[in-house]
Amino acid sequence: MDQPSAGTDPAERPHSTQQLPPIERRLLDELLVQSMSRGAGVPADKFRAENYEDIQAISALEAANHIRRDDELYVVLPTVLPLLDSDAARNLLKDIESVYTVLRKHYRAHQKTPISVSTLATGTGLSSSTVGAALRMMSQASLAIAGSTGEWSKGESTVTPSEDVLKYGSFTTMVDQVRQWHSSPRANNGFTTRIATVDSPDAQRTSQRKKPLEFSTAFETYTVSKQLGEGGAGRVYLAASVGGQSFAVKVLSQSSTDKRRRFKNEVAFLRGMRPHSNVVTWIGDGFSSDSRAPGPFYVMPAYEGSLRDLLRKGVAPETALEIFGQVLAGVEAAHRLRAVHRDLKPENVLYKRDAAGLVLAVADFGIAQFHPDDQSTLVETRDGARLANFDYHAPEQRLSGGSIDARTDIFALGLMLNELFTGEVPRGAGSKKIAQVAPDFGYLDELVEAMMQNSPDSRPATVADVRLRTRLLAELQANKSSSADLSGAMGKVDASGEELIANPLRVVDADWQSGTLTLTLSQPVTDMWIECLRSRMSSWESVLGAGPENFRFSGTKASVGVQGNDAQRVIDTFKTWIPKATLAFKDYLESSQRQANNEALERLKRERAILESAQRVNAGLRI
Repeated sequence: MDQPSAGTDPAERPHSTQQLPPIERRLLDELLVQSMSRGAGVPADKFRAENYEDIQAISALEAANHIRRDDELYVVLPTVLPLLDSDAARNLLKDIESVYTVLRKHYRAHQKTPISVSTLATGTGLSSSTVGAALRMMSQASLAIAGSTGEWSKGESTVTPSEDVLKYGSFTTMVDQVRQWHSSPRANNGFTTRIATVDSPDAQRTSQRKKPLEFSTAFETYTVSKQLGEGGAGRVYLAASVGGQSFAVKVLSQSSTDKRRRFKNEVAFLRGMRPHSNVVTWIGDGFSSDSRAPGPFYVMPAYEGSLRDLLRKGVAPETALEIFGQVLAGVEAAHRLRAVHRDLKPENVLYKRDAAGLVLAVADFGIAQFHPDDQSTLVETRDGARLANFDYHAPEQRLSGGSIDARTDIFALGLMLNELFTGEVPRGAGSKKIAQVAPDFGYLDELVEAMMQNSPDSRPATVADVRLRTRLLAELQANKSSSADLSGAMGKVDASGEELIANPLRVVDADWQSGTLTLTLSQPVTDMWIECLRSRMSSWESVLGAGPENFRFSGTKASVGVQGNDAQRVIDTFKTWIPKATLAFKDYLESSQRQANNEALERLKRERAILESAQRVNAGLRI
């Protein structure tokens, strides 16, 4: 009884494409795809301007009631779906028919009682967002839907079917009838009047629809598609530029003087920072007067999620250390500009994927402490003021008048390093250790313990210190053997860089493709050489956005994002860095060798003392 009266799935039957000229079909398909992508109508003036050579065809579509203007947006009417032969139209119509079938069954059993979107999703096997898209299109023909509550795509929202779902065996049959009435001489009477007049429930809902939320900077307009999240002071939206590229827009939603000043400092800091792949990039900013999101805002790249999302899915030990290295790089970049983040946690580290893999960026400098010379406006932190969640806060942040500096962030980084491997934030004695879940990386427990010291003076002083300790501990772990030979533990650091110093590095090839410049080097470089390139050269120059910190290394390849007209300058600049980085690398190796020798000697002394003590105790035991 609930199957379409034609006896077949209407979405599968041949479409009558002969009824529309090819130009009109193309325009309709384009409008349909754009509206489905936006989850709303398409800006009418913009679409007409982009297709002005076909303006007569667009006007014809309006006159034929295939599209209509709705708050300056073009909306594709469902009556035209059976006339289109594109995959988008076929798939949408098929989804609509599935929803329509469930609505018919629901009306037979329960008449005019609401049904939730989540129930429709379960009954059709579709996602809530897909059901929402189908309902949005169905709502343009109010014969099927008598009422609704909430947003279409939310599971708790409801829809009330009308009795007409029983009159027409399928949605296609219904809209075919509507289209016939549109084209008949009686189109202004009865049936179609119910669809078109302002008295209809659908027309009332349409009149209440607001223009999509937009944010405009001096040079670009961004149209919001959805809200991504909300924090203590602001909201973040996903938005598209006029060209269709995705961005994130952060808006200050709290109006206190203190929060406005902090937001202003955050924007000024990001605006003045050189682009760094591990810190969110400022794209633009402005002020919104829209009542739905009033206040200052800034635009940044769109990311897939946060480090918290990755932790929920589980992070492999091999990936955890790479992630931590990128977080360190972002925090170090901020520290170089004399900014202390003060709210480091997985939620404030964002990630996306590119051709090289995961890229992580430190975000949300809303409560950061900036050097007085770098502040856009003065913000006083009151004693005892709680600025953020305490879970990752250092002891000095919990004390009234506690002194805050880079070591405060290092405490939080220690907690995050442990959590990357164990999935837990350390809470004192008895907390899960890295060695318990990833024995090969157990050497990091010593570093975590140092970073989590209650006294800032007992922690590593800088991020660079954390980096060096990580590498030295890794090398000592790699060199460790059951015999623990002192001579083997000494001298290894020097050997690791012997080849790079004996045979100077050269650029042997270069290739630029799709905005990425890839240099081929004469030999692979070590992590320590890369560290010297990024942070230990005495002086250097670079092309904007292509500094040492922006290069990614893999084997003999070094790559960076750069415009084609800057590629040669980047190559020439990179070649000037090589001797400077190698000299810094040599100095570093000599210093590291002395330090490693001393540490290895002290470690062996401790191990031998423990062994000798045990031997003395055992020698005195009597059975």
